[in-house]
Amino acid sequence: AAGVLGTCGYQLGDAELQERGMREGVAASEENVRANPRVPRYRTTLAINLSNLSTLMQRNGSLEEAAECSREAAEHLQVALDRGGNLPSDRFQLFQVLLNLASITGELSGPESALPIYDAALRTAEPLRDRTDLPHPIEIPLAQLHRNHASSLRETGRDKDALEAYERASLLYQKAISEAPSAPVWLLQQAATLECWRASLLCGLDGEQATTRAIDAFEARCDALAPLPDGASTAL
Repeated sequence: AAGVLGTCGYQLGDAELQERGMREGVAASEENVRANPRVPRYRTTLAINLSNLSTLMQRNGSLEEAAECSREAAEHLQVALDRGGNLPSDRFQLFQVLLNLASITGELSGPESALPIYDAALRTAEPLRDRTDLPHPIEIPLAQLHRNHASSLRETGRDKDALEAYERASLLYQKAISEAPSAPVWLLQQAATLECWRASLLCGLDGEQATTRAIDAFEARCDALAPLPDGASTAL
């Protein structure tokens, strides 16, 4: 009920109600785990509440608390995986928590510190690639992971590794867009931004033909965005 209250606060634009609901949800979930430490589902619920609170704290600029919430969420999900039969839904949740934790850690301590967490997220996601019983399709969050990982690799001077990660992200974005009946604007925006970054990196590596292909892909994304409303012109 507290978690629903937090969601209502978010939907109503009431930041105080949202945070109160989320914190009450975390507290109630912690009580359940303390009383029933061997029940994996209670740990999963606590992890979800911690992850939601982490996202809110990150948006509010409280990065230290956001990182701590994400770390605790990851720990509880790992216990749930170990004790609950390695459920794909728990692994998918852990993958998303690690993706967020890497982003927060990069903001806090720089891109080098985020790289091991991106690697852990990739290892977590690997067994999920061909699953069809996940709560949500994995292609888009996996594309976001490769995109963010690539940017951190580039910032640490590992341009060739970054290019490989950008290529993997690009393929996943293409797959997600081609399979969507009507791809949302935000997805096309992310794909267009990725192609821009990839072209820029290729220019720096002197790959002339590859650069031309990347620029063509970026322009194709812009063509897809051009007739759309809701922020498409901003992306262009």
